Amino acid sequence: MPQETYIPIILALTELAKRMGTPAKLAPVTAIVFGVIMAFLSAGMSIGTFSIEQALQGLVWGVSASGLWSGSKAIIGK
Repeated sequence: MPQETYIPIILALTELAKRMGTPAKLAPVTAIVFGVIMAFLSAGMSIGTFSIEQALQGLVWGVSASGLWSGSKAIIGK
């Protein structure tokens, strides 16, 4: 799967988590956790092949999704 598709997936998972009861103020942390999980899954779910670079990539995906979420929230005005 192309890396560009991970951020919208993380955004959707974070929104789903919010609708399932996760407090909105934890949305950025939730997005980061989902980002690292997505990086782990993209590495082939093998602990031995999961590197710090991939973990950082997941962190970047999560922060990007969080910024996209908060930026769209600011534009909408909620």
